[in-house]
Amino acid sequence: MRILHYSLGLPPYRTGGLTKYSYDLMRQQQKQGNRVILLFPGHYNFINHKVKVSRVDKHNKIEVYEIVNPLPVPLMGGIKHPTEFCKKTDINIYMDFLSKIYPDIIHIHTLMGLHKEFLEAAKRLKIKTVFTTHDYFGLCPKVNFIDYKGKVCKDNNNFNKCLLCNSRGYSAKLIFAMQSRLYRKFKDSTLVINLRHDKKEKISNSLINSRKLIKELDKNINANDYSNLRDYYYKMFEMIDCFHFNSSISKEVYKSFIRCKGEIVNITHSDIKDHRKLKEYHSGNNINILYIGPQEFYKGYFLLKDSLDELISTGINNFVLNVYGNNINNNSDSGYIRYFGRFNYNQLDEIFNKADLLVIPSIWKETFGFIGLEAMSYGLPVIATRNVGFKDIIKNGNTGIIIEPYKEALVGVLKKVVLNPKILEDINKNIVYSDFNYSMGNHAKQIYSLYKK
Repeated sequence: MRILHYSLGLPPYRTGGLTKYSYDLMRQQQKQGNRVILLFPGHYNFINHKVKVSRVDKHNKIEVYEIVNPLPVPLMGGIKHPTEFCKKTDINIYMDFLSKIYPDIIHIHTLMGLHKEFLEAAKRLKIKTVFTTHDYFGLCPKVNFIDYKGKVCKDNNNFNKCLLCNSRGYSAKLIFAMQSRLYRKFKDSTLVINLRHDKKEKISNSLINSRKLIKELDKNINANDYSNLRDYYYKMFEMIDCFHFNSSISKEVYKSFIRCKGEIVNITHSDIKDHRKLKEYHSGNNINILYIGPQEFYKGYFLLKDSLDELISTGINNFVLNVYGNNINNNSDSGYIRYFGRFNYNQLDEIFNKADLLVIPSIWKETFGFIGLEAMSYGLPVIATRNVGFKDIIKNGNTGIIIEPYKEALVGVLKKVVLNPKILEDINKNIVYSDFNYSMGNHAKQIYSLYKK
């Protein structure tokens, strides 16, 4: 089978779960005898703005093409100038490209950087398209439905709110600069890392200074621009033949916005191996609670911290919270919190083996959450809110615990497991003695079946 993937790009330039999954799936499909091709939103040329598709060097035998001068790729930075994200291009650019490689399937992992004309060309050529719901780009400019107040957005048709939420997003010029070849070269330099950090801090601070945001609004941008942008993406979604929902959560969210047919196939990646082993839990010992992720409202970090603070206030203090992530703020130190900052994937063995429990307290509707599956592969019990797509894999109360995303629920379950660690011991045993069918080989076969339907 000839399979064309559209993704953000290749590691190490692109990172994150979407890149990891799409790359690992491509490698596995290649091993299974398929011809695999990657198309990604490439560099922006500030001299010649013409859109074209160019072939680049093969990567581990994967044929690779880039879109030169694609639409902007905002990642998690928001969309400040919506009209830049729905510009037209010549459909023949994509007709010629697709006619040349003529894939049996086009597997799309994001709409970022992709022109609507690409899907129109696929429709004309009658090439089946599959879309994996890694996040909510196309439904929400900020990707995660977290508004400028740090709350879950429940007013999705209020486009005036989009103005505020995206007012400190990356400008189109900055995004294009970040898509340049020069940026790729210096992406990991100290100067560029510091500049990215400062920009992210400014975006995060908008959660606090919402009144100031109103004064900063660009008068040339209006709510109708965001309405038109959503219509643009909705038209793209309408042209998708089959949705690959990576969890019941992503299916629920997408179906609440658009008509979409498809199937739930929970995802995995190639580094998921069976490391499960029995752990020892003893009453009276400190429970080592683990949190991995950014200190952000939408990830539920502050929900977890507030819940543990409440336990402390009631005299329950036989626990430690170990926090790993990229944006650790050591000024927030508390007596029971240990901050470890950035970590490498090869450290997970040590991190999981030292932990007694992983908490994934997400407030936003997290489409999956690889960290949960990774923890389970080590036999580590997980408490996750019902907003985490990974919960599909948990048998509640047996191989993990699923709770409502509220402080009362989290405080209650944490109190139980801290005071009675045998609950965690039983969950660990159930994980170890259950089936473990999360190899990339098995998953690729499931995706192949989806392609054939």
